[in-house]
Amino acid sequence: MKKQKYIAAAFAVLLVGAIVWRVFFATEEATVDDTPLAVTVQQVAAQEVQLPVTFTGSIEGTQSAVISSTASGRVVEVLVEDGDYVTQGTPLLRMDAVAANNAVRSAASTVRQAQAKYDNERANYERQSGLYNVGAVAVQQLDTARTQMLVAASDLETAQANLADAQKQVADACVVSPVDGLVANRQVTGGQMLAAGNTAMTVEQMDEVYVTCQIEQQYVSYIVPGLQVEVRVDAYPDRVFTGTVEIVNPAANKESRMFLVKARVPNADFALKPGMFVHVSVKDQPETILLVPKNCVQTKKGLSYLYIVADGKAKRVRVELGDDVGDNVQVVSGLEDGAQVILDQIDRLQDGRAVAVQEGDV
Repeated sequence: MKKQKYIAAAFAVLLVGAIVWRVFFATEEATVDDTPLAVTVQQVAAQEVQLPVTFTGSIEGTQSAVISSTASGRVVEVLVEDGDYVTQGTPLLRMDAVAANNAVRSAASTVRQAQAKYDNERANYERQSGLYNVGAVAVQQLDTARTQMLVAASDLETAQANLADAQKQVADACVVSPVDGLVANRQVTGGQMLAAGNTAMTVEQMDEVYVTCQIEQQYVSYIVPGLQVEVRVDAYPDRVFTGTVEIVNPAANKESRMFLVKARVPNADFALKPGMFVHVSVKDQPETILLVPKNCVQTKKGLSYLYIVADGKAKRVRVELGDDVGDNVQVVSGLEDGAQVILDQIDRLQDGRAVAVQEGDV
């Protein structure tokens, strides 16, 4: 019996509390509804604009020179480090040239011997020719002397070619940069054996770079060589790099059905580096859209809302947003052309609250 009394008393307390809460907040809501809030509005109208279209891509050097040795051998010295700036002809590494230098000396000796033999055979031919002219020797002797001279000349040419090859091997022992750029991906150290043709490092030409990206076929009609692009990278959030489309692959990738595009971008300070992930923007074809100021949009839990005026009251509507256009944002759905969007007092507005309207700048 006593337990039932306690339950009845608790229920009565809850009931009274609910009534008090309802009366208090009903009064507050009535106050909100009855007090017009002065707001500024803007009547939205469809506008024709060129929206930016953004693609993702990456940075490539305009020329990436693969550095290797033409002959196998031991690396005597590496003269550069990753990140060093080099010009065309700058020595990058030196190979062991002892065998090449010995080959040069041997080839030079052979050239001297061949030269001496040729000089002797030529002198003999000239003597035989003089004797033949006065009838002192037969034509067969003249022909033999001429043949011997020609053979000696051929031997001399062969010896000279071998010397040139040996000298080239000595020159190639010092590997130089074929372009201006930055050293990257160095893979050798002093004392290491390097096989002919194996990559030792690369030199990336960096004063200009390529931005490469893949585009869908609907953009091929106007993303053409000469079109200007804007490039942004996460490493430099406050910078915009400007470039020009240079190459549009005429054939789509067979698997992705995407077209490769390359834009050349000036890079005087080497800020853009090969392999960087980038965002590439171009202006789309003109499109008629609805725009509203960004500051009148509220976002909660991933959903976007704004207030419009309907029958003298604020009405909260959910909208789907598109691209940013300066200080405005595109409204894809949820808003009708001609609606009056409330621009200020956003934090004080409630759905259904009376408002006193004044027009803002369109």
